[in-house]
Amino acid sequence: MTGYIERIDLSYNDLFGCLKLDLQNGHKLQTRQVTLKEAVVEVFNCRNAHFGESVYPWVENVTLGQDCSCCTLIAEKLFLTSPELLAWQGFSRLMLAGILMDTGNLTSPHCTTKDKYMATLLLNGAGRFGSNGFYQIMRYKMYDISDLKVVDILRKDFKKWTRGGKPGATSSRLIVSNVGMSP
Repeated sequence: MTGYIERIDLSYNDLFGCLKLDLQNGHKLQTRQVTLKEAVVEVFNCRNAHFGESVYPWVENVTLGQDCSCCTLIAEKLFLTSPELLAWQGFSRLMLAGILMDTGNLTSPHCTTKDKYMATLLLNGAGRFGSNGFYQIMRYKMYDISDLKVVDILRKDFKKWTRGGKPGATSSRLIVSNVGMSP
């Protein structure tokens, strides 16, 4: 749920009782979203799964840690509930991209037969490039910053170091340098 959720105001939908939330790879809602906790209907956690006390005991649908890609599990669940979504090329492209990136184009030692099977079902998402060509395009696009503005580049991966320095020429206070870098 983290990432893009801060850009969406979910409280409006919650007012009318039509909000249903699936928590993806999270154990609980962010502090500022705790008022939406009654809308949680499913917890889907493919990484660092552990059993124990749940923050949402009323939630019956809980998927915990699997050996395959998280996108494989999500696509599989959607395939079982709404198979017509997989016919849509945009959706297939989104799910296939996640599987290919998670599994290193299906060559990672962690790649499972379930990943390969679901990638085959989603192959129409690759379009005319096929899965190998689609994977190469995604790898290129990951590092392509030609369309980004300076502020976007800094936001992408900014590192900051603070360095202590020598006493200033006019005072005995240390001059502190802040150094920032972004690829």
